[in-house]
Amino acid sequence: MNKNIFFFIFIFLFFSKKVISQNKRLDSINLEKINFFKNTNTDSLFFYCNKLEKSNNICKKLEAKTGRSYGYYREKKYAEAEKIATKVIHKVDSLNKLTNKTCLLNRKTTALNRLFWIKKNQEKYEEAYSILIKQENLTINHPVKDQLNYRNKLGLKLSKAVIKNKLGMHHEATALLLNSISEIKNPFLKNLQNDNFFIQWQANLYNSLGNTYISLNNKAPNTNSILLDSAAYYYNKAYTASKLLTPKHK
Repeated sequence: MNKNIFFFIFIFLFFSKKVISQNKRLDSINLEKINFFKNTNTDSLFFYCNKLEKSNNICKKLEAKTGRSYGYYREKKYAEAEKIATKVIHKVDSLNKLTNKTCLLNRKTTALNRLFWIKKNQEKYEEAYSILIKQENLTINHPVKDQLNYRNKLGLKLSKAVIKNKLGMHHEATALLLNSISEIKNPFLKNLQNDNFFIQWQANLYNSLGNTYISLNNKAPNTNSILLDSAAYYYNKAYTASKLLTPKHK
């Protein structure tokens, strides 16, 4: 009798482990498809979002939802995109009262980022900036200080400068961007020097500085050629950085 019970337990555990492994593999495939189609084919993106939303893994379910939000965002269906992103944030907040999974925090960061770009594109700059502050607090207090976390910090610096420029706070934007240049030499980024994300970030940083100096010059035209020279200098650095992208930026 005991042998039979042991045998059935063994079979149950064996097949349970096999099912879990298959589910993980299926989730991985669907997520890979989402990332592949997110910028090329919205119908295919939504198709694989539907599949991933059936996952037993709550983080994968939420990743499917943020993928769908991104799809609506690309179609400029901002109301739908905002609704989904907001639901993800509320879901994460409710779940974090019961568990403290870092993957949930990552999903909230992604949802906040989507809300930021929605508000920015709607020219609701004060709302966009308030969302950035929430995202910044989440990123700073994230328990895992890995490359993803650091990338989020770099992205936040640029986003804050963009909004400050939109609000006419060009001197503050300049100070923020110039301070960000020091990140390029950060030892933490030593292994990312040839990474497309980091190269694109540098190009965007320099381009933003060029735009900021042009905005400062437009406030007081023909009074200081140094501003135009500075703009030209950083536009050239942005162009030089973009040539390092793979495939090459055109």
